[in-house]
Amino acid sequence: MKRDRIDIYWLHLPNAIEQNMQEIIELYREGLIKNIGVSNFNLEECRAVKAQLDEAGIPLYGVQNHYSLINRDWEKDGLLEWCRENNISFWAWAVLEEGILAGPKKDEKFTLLKAIYSSKRRKLNRLYEKMNEIGERHNITIAQVAMAFVSSKGIVPICGCRKPEQVKQLYEAVNVKLSQAEMTELEETADQLNIHILGKDIFRFAVHKNS
Repeated sequence: MKRDRIDIYWLHLPNAIEQNMQEIIELYREGLIKNIGVSNFNLEECRAVKAQLDEAGIPLYGVQNHYSLINRDWEKDGLLEWCRENNISFWAWAVLEEGILAGPKKDEKFTLLKAIYSSKRRKLNRLYEKMNEIGERHNITIAQVAMAFVSSKGIVPICGCRKPEQVKQLYEAVNVKLSQAEMTELEETADQLNIHILGKDIFRFAVHKNS
């Protein structure tokens, strides 16, 4: 990658945590890593990592987990608050839920996955209406409202930008601060629909039982 060091080294699954983290600590001490983060870890696993890093005198920089307007489980089970209390950055992947939270779409090329998601989209019409209403107040799109919701929570939204225009849209979205009233409106509307696309434990099947 033509770099002297990596800005953030993410351990993406909680397998062999102590062993893997020890190796990462050694890389950190060698100056090859600037920050250490974990991804798809639950609260108990994050605490274990932080304890090991604390003993080494190294901060846990970030936690990268699934989080969106319609999937806020990590907030509900205390992980997000724990990160805030410990000054640990929380990063969210699947902010747009594979495009579901980008709004209703027409004339898409057919795939089985998109067909399944299409039925989910129809159930989200009330949420789209609320997102569009709030988006119009800030001159942003439905997709940008989904991004702005996450960033307004103090969470870093991870979006798969493939075009310069998408980078611009993400930049615009994270510079919009939604009011608490708007956040509550979005959450209440989403909760009433009770729709989940990807569960928080989607990758648990890949976690070794003895880790």
